[in-house]
Amino acid sequence: EAAFEALDSKGDNEKPQSKKMGTTMTCLKLHADGYTVAHMGDSRVYHFRPAETGEETKIVFVTHDHSLVNDLIAIGELTEEEAKYSKQKNVITRAMQPQMERRPSPDIYTSADVKPDDYFMLCSDGMLEQLDNNNLCFHFSHKMEGGAKEKANNLLDAIKDVTQDNHSAIIVHVLEIIENTQAELQQEYRPGPVDEVSEEMQEEVKSEVDKETEMNIQAEEVKASLPDFP
Repeated sequence: EAAFEALDSKGDNEKPQSKKMGTTMTCLKLHADGYTVAHMGDSRVYHFRPAETGEETKIVFVTHDHSLVNDLIAIGELTEEEAKYSKQKNVITRAMQPQMERRPSPDIYTSADVKPDDYFMLCSDGMLEQLDNNNLCFHFSHKMEGGAKEKANNLLDAIKDVTQDNHSAIIVHVLEIIENTQAELQQEYRPGPVDEVSEEMQEEVKSEVDKETEMNIQAEEVKASLPDFP
């Protein structure tokens, strides 16, 4: 809702053409129970589990594009290979725009399947113009040394001078999983009955639980982007 309201305010206050602007949306939240993804449009979120080689590296999860070609593939009107070269490949069927009477809802996915050394990549479709899943798995395998920053640079080098679309990405490397879940923390800090524990003490306990929960997953994040191409 906050994102839609920000778009609405731009449409109200900026130039007339801003009323027609739109954007895709990708969101990743790491939390005590794993992670949650929300997305709209044809930008993507990938979850990679690296292995020694690209062939062994696994795409645990990837979002499904809200695009015309994907809809045509689903009903058998296009093959995946034909979709790569379709003139309609950039037509999206869901996006955020200002002043919409009916605001579309994002797809939401939640999973507890997160392990140390997993990677997440949030990216615009321009990053994928010249990279397929096999290429991506190779770049996130152990054959390509380095952490999130090095992988971001390697991906940008791979598409430099060959992609024509604007492109940006955020890479998140999961360094460690702390085993305590929120439920365990709440049990550990469980206050007694109200008549035995002051309200001040209950607030202090709740504050400590919240702090521990926020520290549940430690990750490093690198944002990589290049300027618009002419």
